[in-house]
Amino acid sequence: MDFDAEIARASDLIAGGGVVAIPTDTLYGLAADATNPEAVEKVFDIKGRPFDMALPVLVSSWDQVDQVALVDGPVGEMAERVAIKFWPGSLTLVLPVKASVPQRLTAGRDTIAVRMPNHRVPLALASRLRTPITGTSANPSGQADIAGVDELRRSLGRLVDGIITLGPNPLGIASTIVAVSHNGVELIRPAIPYEAYRQAVDAELRDLLGDRAGMLYDILRYHLGWVDERGNPAPGAATPLHAHAFMTLSVADAVRGDFTGAVSAAAAVEMVYNFVLVHGDVQAGRVDQRSDRPSIWWVWGPSQAINAGDGLHALARSLLMRLRDVGLPAEDVLEALRSLDQACLTLCEGQYMDLSYQDQLMVSESDYFDMIARKSGSIAGCAAQLGAVAVGVDGETAAAAKLWGTNLGMALQIRQDIADLWGHSGDGFTASNVLNKKKSLPLIHGLGSTATSVKRELGGIYMKRVLEAAERAGSWRFSTMPGPGLTQNPKPRNWSKQPVRTSAPPRVEWRVPRQCTRLRIG
Repeated sequence: MDFDAEIARASDLIAGGGVVAIPTDTLYGLAADATNPEAVEKVFDIKGRPFDMALPVLVSSWDQVDQVALVDGPVGEMAERVAIKFWPGSLTLVLPVKASVPQRLTAGRDTIAVRMPNHRVPLALASRLRTPITGTSANPSGQADIAGVDELRRSLGRLVDGIITLGPNPLGIASTIVAVSHNGVELIRPAIPYEAYRQAVDAELRDLLGDRAGMLYDILRYHLGWVDERGNPAPGAATPLHAHAFMTLSVADAVRGDFTGAVSAAAAVEMVYNFVLVHGDVQAGRVDQRSDRPSIWWVWGPSQAINAGDGLHALARSLLMRLRDVGLPAEDVLEALRSLDQACLTLCEGQYMDLSYQDQLMVSESDYFDMIARKSGSIAGCAAQLGAVAVGVDGETAAAAKLWGTNLGMALQIRQDIADLWGHSGDGFTASNVLNKKKSLPLIHGLGSTATSVKRELGGIYMKRVLEAAERAGSWRFSTMPGPGLTQNPKPRNWSKQPVRTSAPPRVEWRVPRQCTRLRIG
């Protein structure tokens, strides 16, 4: 079938007000002239789509975005930066709409959903027509997405004016939707099936703990949110899926198109993440979990919390052994265990560095990046690597996944550093924030700033802390006590043989409690 001839035929149908079913990079879609009110109405009739639901549009260039959306000013600049990064691809941008756009297309809203697909058919159609085309899925409203050409013909063949069957076939996953406004970029709908991932990991963890009896397991169930402090089931309890386990399954999905073989690995990563949280709560003295309940150590004490964290780590390793049950070769299971153990050890190295840096005024940016690569990047890198290993891909792909995960883990840590100071509960470089936060990237950059006023202000906050600690330790009183050899001035042996000193008294070095810096007298 000649591609150009097929595109020319479909373009003529669309230009005449018709609707053509086409493949895209996500799903089969219904293409019509998005600027033609009658054609838009026809799309609604074919789908049986409710009047209060808008239609997305597909474009082949940024100029076509400008035909339907308000892209002048800061919002437009922000949207264009996002588009340059992710287009063509399965990302839909929700933007302010132009008044000239048919109201039916937007269901009367003041925004419009726009996407540049990564598929030659819709790109060629929009380019030839020089106008955006509709991009809604080619299925009756409320029914399952169309899975193939035969089903498309059976379902909509008599309703549309034409069908293009040129490949490649759609992936079958809807696009991610983000809104761009004066408030920034907001995620409306993720494309990856988060809930399916979450349910799979939740089921794996519940099967693992099963009917294990004993207070230890009740404490673990409490931490996971399944039961209350007395062991009674918590209403509506659902295990949240954290970013690391999500990475494991998304990598498996990306390289194999099926995440089910990596569920045990993702559950292991989830357990390691929680093991780190439990120990971190003890170290930091956090009373509240990242939920509406007290931390384990606050309810049962630090010793039981440390023991519970160790239990989570042991269970994580046992989960990886389940990979044999899905047919993974023994050598790959061993590699998964080795990777997890090494990641945990590397995390401990990073945690040591992080704790050590609290006693240092100056920490270089390179030291910081080394620290977060170990502390935050190691587990994230392992999570991504396990997603590849669990579905049996080659070592080169697994290594690439690990590098991606490591970098993403570091980026998440930097984002957390920023949120700690300027997020919803942060207010920037205040004395409280500077003293209570660890050596984050913004603080390190501020302390290393070439602006003398910035360094003086931040350094003053730290020095105030040092001086207060020294005073609490009695260092000022100790330092002002009469010192032997200075006030008593005893006569040394062989006094007459000592040369006459005409210079200042000898420099005497004193050691004081370690909360202070070294004090020198003389």
